[in-house]
Amino acid sequence: MSGTSPCKNCGIAVEIDDPSKIEWMQSLGRTIRFKDGGEMMRDEERRYAFVTCPDCQKLHDQAVRLASDHPRVRQQLGSRYYAIIAIENTLFALEALDVKPKGFEIVFSTDARMLAATRLLGSHGDVRFSALWVPYVLAYDQSKRPWAEKRWGHLSDEKRVVLSADYVELLRGIAEKPQAFPPPAGGPRGCLMCGVGTVTALPSVQKVGGAWRGPYRAAPGTLGAGRTVSSKMIEGFLCPRCERASEAAGAIGHGAMEISILNFIGSARSPLWGDEELGGIAAWCALPAGTPPNDLPWSHMDTEPLKAKLSRRGRVLSRVS
Repeated sequence: MSGTSPCKNCGIAVEIDDPSKIEWMQSLGRTIRFKDGGEMMRDEERRYAFVTCPDCQKLHDQAVRLASDHPRVRQQLGSRYYAIIAIENTLFALEALDVKPKGFEIVFSTDARMLAATRLLGSHGDVRFSALWVPYVLAYDQSKRPWAEKRWGHLSDEKRVVLSADYVELLRGIAEKPQAFPPPAGGPRGCLMCGVGTVTALPSVQKVGGAWRGPYRAAPGTLGAGRTVSSKMIEGFLCPRCERASEAAGAIGHGAMEISILNFIGSARSPLWGDEELGGIAAWCALPAGTPPNDLPWSHMDTEPLKAKLSRRGRVLSRVS
């Protein structure tokens, strides 16, 4: 087979010199637009031939390298496959916006910036030309030629406005500085477990999902509370470290406290020493009412004896965030 097919990403026409490079995609139907402005979907299965142009292949190869070089980003995005797609979408969006090489360098300079970029720009899968044809042929595109006049020429003005807004939001996030945030109002003023009174995060993180996790319900009686402390359930929030510990342990309890404490002082819990448990530990929410929050995690406890015990047993202490 010879001829011309559009690049599945940027949309430009590409001469087909090797039939094996063709990627067939199945469309399930197309939209019909009426004179009165109404639309309807018509079932109409059809296959369309796409290829990848050399410039988009270079961006794909760059996405593969970035996914391989940033395992933390790959892990956060769920899988290598999805990471490559999200990074590809980000690269495509940046090029469509005519971002200069220095802008690419800034966006992909750290794991944190890459994650922010893939969350803001990586979700724009419809930046790809093939999205106009698969899984449905869009009505407003049916009168156009089956490829774009120039790279990303298929993108509407409205879509470019959306991409620009997300890029501006990304740059604003890159320029912002971390701040200390207290728990949400209305509950205990510290982390239920470690008692820390503030969590350091970017303002954009606080705005979108919050620096704190929860709310959670905890039973002081199962977290080391003394007889003088109320056994009623307490509702409050966890810092990110204690949430990870509770998820690893399966519940907010003694096991979660062990993991959080050992993580804070710089030791892993797998295992500590045989089946021995840490004794004499209590969560901050198990302390008497009115106890002020901690400046540092677990500072309501003396962790020095534990550090010494770990050191005697040959455990390497290296702070884990």
